[in-house]
Amino acid sequence: MTWMTIFAGCIGGIIVFVFGKLWNLVSWKLTRPKLKVEFDKKIKGCISYTTANGRPEVYFRMKVTSYGRFATAAHGCRAYLTNTEKRNEKGEVESTAYCDSIRLAWSCQGPQPTERFRPMDIPREVNQYIDVVSLPKDVNLFDLHLEVMPNRYIKMFRQTGTFLFTVHVHAENASPVKCKLTFTLRHPWDGNMDSDAFEA
Repeated sequence: MTWMTIFAGCIGGIIVFVFGKLWNLVSWKLTRPKLKVEFDKKIKGCISYTTANGRPEVYFRMKVTSYGRFATAAHGCRAYLTNTEKRNEKGEVESTAYCDSIRLAWSCQGPQPTERFRPMDIPREVNQYIDVVSLPKDVNLFDLHLEVMPNRYIKMFRQTGTFLFTVHVHAENASPVKCKLTFTLRHPWDGNMDSDAFEA
Protein backbone atom coordinates (compact mmCIF):
# COMPACT_ATOMS: atom_id res chain seq x y z
CA MET A 1 0.00 0.00 0.00
CA THR A 2 1.54 3.23 -1.14
CA TRP A 3 1.35 6.57 0.59
CA MET A 4 -0.91 7.80 -2.22
CA THR A 5 -3.45 5.10 -1.44
CA ILE A 6 -3.36 5.97 2.25
CA PHE A 7 -3.69 9.68 1.43
CA ALA A 8 -6.66 9.06 -0.89
CA GLY A 9 -8.33 6.93 1.75
CA CYS A 10 -7.91 9.65 4.37
CA ILE A 11 -9.28 12.33 2.03
CA GLY A 12 -12.24 10.11 1.17
CA GLY A 13 -12.97 9.50 4.85
CA ILE A 14 -12.80 13.21 5.61
CA ILE A 15 -15.17 14.01 2.72
CA VAL A 16 -17.67 11.39 3.86
CA PHE A 17 -17.48 12.69 7.43
CA VAL A 18 -17.95 16.34 6.39
CA PHE A 19 -20.83 15.56 4.05
CA GLY A 20 -22.45 13.46 6.76
CA LYS A 21 -22.24 16.35 9.20
CA LEU A 22 -23.57 18.78 6.61
CA TRP A 23 -26.47 16.47 5.78
CA ASN A 24 -27.38 16.12 9.44
CA LEU A 25 -27.29 19.92 9.83
CA VAL A 26 -29.44 20.51 6.73
CA SER A 27 -31.89 17.81 7.77
CA TRP A 28 -32.14 19.30 11.28
CA LYS A 29 -32.71 22.78 9.84
CA LEU A 30 -35.42 21.54 7.47
CA THR A 31 -37.33 19.50 10.03
CA ARG A 32 -36.95 21.85 13.00
CA PRO A 33 -40.32 23.49 13.77
CA LYS A 34 -40.90 27.17 14.35
CA LEU A 35 -43.36 28.57 16.84
CA LYS A 36 -45.61 31.57 16.45
CA VAL A 37 -47.51 33.09 19.36
CA GLU A 38 -49.90 35.99 18.88
CA PHE A 39 -52.74 37.93 20.45
CA ASP A 40 -55.14 40.10 18.50
CA LYS A 41 -58.83 40.59 19.17
CA LYS A 42 -59.39 40.15 15.42
CA ILE A 43 -57.98 36.61 15.53
CA LYS A 44 -60.70 34.03 16.01
CA GLY A 45 -60.38 32.42 19.45
CA CYS A 46 -58.22 35.05 21.14
CA ILE A 47 -61.29 36.49 22.90
CA SER A 48 -63.73 33.78 23.90
CA TYR A 49 -67.04 34.04 25.72
CA THR A 50 -68.26 31.11 27.79
CA THR A 51 -70.36 30.18 30.82
CA ALA A 52 -68.88 28.60 33.93
CA ASN A 53 -71.14 27.44 36.76
CA GLY A 54 -73.99 29.43 35.27
CA ARG A 55 -72.01 32.67 35.17
CA PRO A 56 -70.74 34.30 31.94
CA GLU A 57 -67.00 34.71 31.57
CA VAL A 58 -64.79 36.19 28.89
CA TYR A 59 -61.36 34.66 28.21
CA PHE A 60 -58.32 36.36 26.68
CA ARG A 61 -56.12 33.76 25.02
CA MET A 62 -52.94 33.65 22.94
CA LYS A 63 -52.81 31.57 19.80
CA VAL A 64 -49.81 29.27 19.34
CA THR A 65 -48.97 27.68 15.99
CA SER A 66 -46.18 25.33 14.94
CA TYR A 67 -45.08 25.66 11.32
CA GLY A 68 -42.35 24.82 8.82
CA ARG A 69 -42.56 23.21 5.38
CA PHE A 70 -40.89 19.96 6.43
CA ALA A 71 -41.16 20.46 10.18
CA THR A 72 -42.02 17.84 12.74
CA ALA A 73 -44.18 18.62 15.77
CA ALA A 74 -42.96 21.11 18.36
CA HIS A 75 -42.36 18.91 21.41
CA GLY A 76 -42.87 19.73 25.06
CA CYS A 77 -44.29 23.22 24.60
CA ARG A 78 -44.71 25.29 27.77
CA ALA A 79 -46.05 28.80 28.25
CA TYR A 80 -44.82 31.16 30.97
CA LEU A 81 -45.84 34.58 32.23
CA THR A 82 -42.41 36.23 32.31
CA ASN A 83 -43.20 39.88 32.93
CA THR A 84 -46.01 42.12 34.17
CA GLU A 85 -46.07 45.87 33.69
CA LYS A 86 -48.76 48.43 34.52
CA ARG A 87 -49.68 51.90 33.27
CA ASN A 88 -49.68 54.64 35.88
CA GLU A 89 -52.10 57.57 36.07
CA LYS A 90 -50.03 59.45 33.46
CA GLY A 91 -50.30 56.55 31.03
CA GLU A 92 -46.63 55.64 31.45
CA VAL A 93 -45.66 51.97 31.54
CA GLU A 94 -44.00 50.97 34.80
CA SER A 95 -42.49 47.74 36.03
CA THR A 96 -44.20 45.87 38.86
CA ALA A 97 -43.03 43.59 41.64
CA TYR A 98 -43.53 40.55 39.39
CA CYS A 99 -40.17 38.84 38.85
CA ASP A 100 -40.98 35.17 38.31
CA SER A 101 -41.67 32.92 35.32
CA ILE A 102 -44.84 31.02 36.20
CA ARG A 103 -46.46 28.53 33.88
CA LEU A 104 -49.74 29.42 32.17
CA ALA A 105 -52.59 27.05 31.30
CA TRP A 106 -53.35 25.50 27.92
CA SER A 107 -56.97 25.82 26.81
CA CYS A 108 -59.32 22.89 26.20
CA GLN A 109 -57.38 20.18 28.03
CA GLY A 110 -58.51 17.31 30.27
CA PRO A 111 -60.88 17.56 33.23
CA GLN A 112 -58.13 17.62 35.85
CA PRO A 113 -56.67 21.09 36.56
CA THR A 114 -53.10 19.77 36.40
CA GLU A 115 -53.60 18.63 32.79
CA ARG A 116 -53.82 22.23 31.65
CA PHE A 117 -50.22 22.87 32.68
CA ARG A 118 -48.55 19.79 31.20
CA PRO A 119 -46.03 20.17 28.36
CA MET A 120 -47.81 19.87 25.02
CA ASP A 121 -46.75 18.61 21.60
CA ILE A 122 -48.06 20.88 18.85
CA PRO A 123 -48.11 19.31 15.36
CA ARG A 124 -47.41 21.42 12.29
CA GLU A 125 -50.21 23.84 11.39
CA VAL A 126 -52.27 22.91 14.44
CA ASN A 127 -53.59 25.75 16.63
CA GLN A 128 -53.45 25.70 20.40
CA TYR A 129 -54.41 28.47 22.82
CA ILE A 130 -53.01 29.70 26.10
CA ASP A 131 -55.47 30.93 28.73
CA VAL A 132 -53.96 34.14 30.04
CA VAL A 133 -56.74 36.21 31.64
CA SER A 134 -60.43 35.62 32.27
CA LEU A 135 -63.06 38.01 33.55
CA PRO A 136 -66.21 36.74 35.33
CA LYS A 137 -69.46 38.65 35.26
CA ASP A 138 -70.18 41.18 38.03
CA VAL A 139 -66.77 40.79 39.68
CA ASN A 140 -64.36 43.70 39.92
CA LEU A 141 -61.25 41.60 39.31
CA PHE A 142 -59.70 39.32 36.73
CA ASP A 143 -58.23 35.84 36.97
CA LEU A 144 -54.75 35.00 35.72
CA HIS A 145 -54.48 31.36 34.71
CA LEU A 146 -51.23 30.61 36.48
CA GLU A 147 -50.16 27.24 37.82
CA VAL A 148 -49.56 28.88 41.19
CA MET A 149 -50.35 32.32 42.56
CA PRO A 150 -47.74 33.46 45.11
CA ASN A 151 -49.21 35.45 47.98
CA ARG A 152 -46.92 38.39 47.20
CA TYR A 153 -48.73 39.00 43.91
CA ILE A 154 -52.36 38.63 45.00
CA LYS A 155 -52.86 42.29 45.91
CA MET A 156 -51.30 43.48 42.64
CA PHE A 157 -53.57 41.29 40.53
CA ARG A 158 -56.67 42.45 42.43
CA GLN A 159 -56.43 45.96 40.99
CA THR A 160 -58.15 47.67 38.10
CA GLY A 161 -56.17 49.49 35.42
CA THR A 162 -54.08 48.58 32.40
CA PHE A 163 -51.68 45.63 32.61
CA LEU A 164 -49.14 44.48 30.05
CA PHE A 165 -48.44 40.75 30.26
CA THR A 166 -45.43 39.22 28.49
CA VAL A 167 -45.71 35.52 27.67
CA HIS A 168 -42.89 33.24 26.51
CA VAL A 169 -43.49 29.87 24.83
CA HIS A 170 -40.70 27.30 24.92
CA ALA A 171 -40.33 23.94 23.19
CA GLU A 172 -37.71 21.20 23.34
CA ASN A 173 -36.91 21.43 19.61
CA ALA A 174 -37.77 25.03 18.66
CA SER A 175 -36.52 28.49 19.53
CA PRO A 176 -38.54 30.33 22.19
CA VAL A 177 -41.00 33.03 21.14
CA LYS A 178 -42.84 35.73 23.06
CA CYS A 179 -45.91 37.92 22.80
CA LYS A 180 -47.43 40.76 24.83
CA LEU A 181 -51.07 41.14 25.85
CA THR A 182 -52.34 44.54 27.00
CA PHE A 183 -55.44 44.22 29.18
CA THR A 184 -57.51 46.95 30.83
CA LEU A 185 -60.14 46.47 33.53
CA ARG A 186 -62.13 49.61 34.38
CA HIS A 187 -65.08 48.30 36.40
CA PRO A 188 -67.05 45.06 36.89
CA TRP A 189 -68.11 43.42 33.64
CA ASP A 190 -71.89 43.03 33.41
CA GLY A 191 -71.85 40.24 30.83
CA ASN A 192 -72.53 42.58 27.92
CA MET A 193 -70.13 41.79 25.09
CA ASP A 194 -70.10 45.44 24.07
CA SER A 195 -69.34 46.69 27.57
CA ASP A 196 -66.56 49.24 28.14
CA ALA A 197 -65.52 47.45 31.34
CA PHE A 198 -62.52 45.87 29.65
CA GLU A 199 -60.27 46.40 26.67
CA ALA A 200 -57.64 44.16 25.11
